[in-house]
Order: sequence, then C-alpha cells, then structure tokens
Amino acid sequence: MTAKLYEDKVSGTISEASFTVLIQKNEQERLQKAERLDTLLSKIRKSEQNAANIQNWAAVIRKHLHLQELDRETVDELIDHIEVGEHTDVNGQRSQNIRVFYRFIGSIET
Repeated sequence: MTAKLYEDKVSGTISEASFTVLIQKNEQERLQKAERLDTLLSKIRKSEQNAANIQNWAAVIRKHLHLQELDRETVDELIDHIEVGEHTDVNGQRSQNIRVFYRFIGSIET
C-alpha cells in the first residue's frame, strides 16, 4: 500500500499533502495491527502453556491415582508450596487462611 501511495505521489495522481495524510494513516493502522498481533500471540503462548500445564498435572495425577499413603516424595511432586496466614479469632472461633499452590495449576485456598 505504501509503494502504491508513493507511485501515486510521484505520478502526480495525489498531492503531497494527501500523500502525507494517507501515509500517516497507513502507519497508524500498521502499528495498531502490530500491537494486536503481539497481544494475540501472547494469548496463544499463554494458552499453550496452560494446556501443557494441564497435561503435566494430569500425568502426575494419573501416577498417583491409587495412592494409599501420602509420603514426602508425593507431596514434593504435587505441591509447589503452601502459604499459611496468621490466625485470627472470629466470634471465639480460630480462623487461619491456608493456600496450597499445586504444581502446574496454581493455588487453592482453604
């Protein structure tokens, strides 16, 4: 499109002012499309990573499907880390926020 606009300018089909306006508009559209492309590619990468994480999680869960006893090795394989919040007393009841961060899938609060 830029080449065509330049040809039209050189041949005198469009004026210098029109050429400048159209080139600026063309460049603005190109930048917007480049930004949109970057956004979409980022979403694709994130979706692909999520799919890989789900596959990895499913493989680990399948391995431990008939687990009878929880041992240190299994905990290390399934759980990334655990955050234990401060305890609070609410109406005489002790309350404490615990977040378990599983490998591949993130956290679950209890």
